[in-house]
Amino acid sequence: MLFLAVFCGFIAENIREHYVEHKREKELAMGLYKDIKADTAQLNNIIRFRKTRAEQLDSLFILLNQPPGQTNKTEIYHLALKSILFAYSDFSRSNGTTNELKNSGYLRYFNGTSIPGILAKYDAQVEALEEFEKLEFNEITDRYVPFLWQHFDANALEKSWYERQPLEFEPRFIDMTETNLNYLKSFIISLKLINRNIVVLLNYVLKAATPFLEDLGKEYHTE
Repeated sequence: MLFLAVFCGFIAENIREHYVEHKREKELAMGLYKDIKADTAQLNNIIRFRKTRAEQLDSLFILLNQPPGQTNKTEIYHLALKSILFAYSDFSRSNGTTNELKNSGYLRYFNGTSIPGILAKYDAQVEALEEFEKLEFNEITDRYVPFLWQHFDANALEKSWYERQPLEFEPRFIDMTETNLNYLKSFIISLKLINRNIVVLLNYVLKAATPFLEDLGKEYHTE
C-alpha cells in the first residue's frame, strides 16, 4: 500500500509538472506572437516612411543640381534637414519574450516544433537590418552633420533644426565650392543606396515574420 501511494503521488506530480509546463509554453507562445505582431505593424510603418524619405532624397538631389542662379536655397535647407535628420527611423524590435526564451532556457519548451528554426532565421534577418541601420547612423553623424556645421548658415539651422520653424529669410551657403557641393551630392547618393538596402532588409524581416505568425497560430491557436 505504501508503494502504491508513493507511486500514485509520483504520477500526480508528473501530471502537475506537465500541466504547469504546458501552460507556461502556451503563455510564451502568446507573448512571442504578440511581439512578432507588433514588429510587423512597425515594419510596415517604417517601410512607408522610408519610401517617402527616398522621394525626398531624390528631390534634394535634383535641387542640388540646379544652375547656381536658380538654386532654391530655402527648399534645399528644408529637405537637407527633413529628408535626413528629421526622417531618421530605426526598427526597434519587440523582443521581451525572445530574450526571456533565450536567457532562461525556456526555448526547450518548443523543441520538436518549427519555432526554434524560424526564430533563428528571424534573428538573422533582424541582425542584418541592424548592421545597415548602424552604417546609416554613422554616415549621418560622421560625415553629414559636420558638413552642415561647416557649410550651412548657423542662423538658418537654428531656425529650421532647433526651433523647427519655417525660414523667413533666404539662407546662405558657406564656402560651397564645386568640390564641397560634389561631396554633398555624393553623400546623398550614398544615403539613397543605404536607404534602398534598408527597405529591402525591412521587407526580408517582414517576410520572415509571416511564417512565424502562421506557425504560432497553428501550433498554439494564438489568433
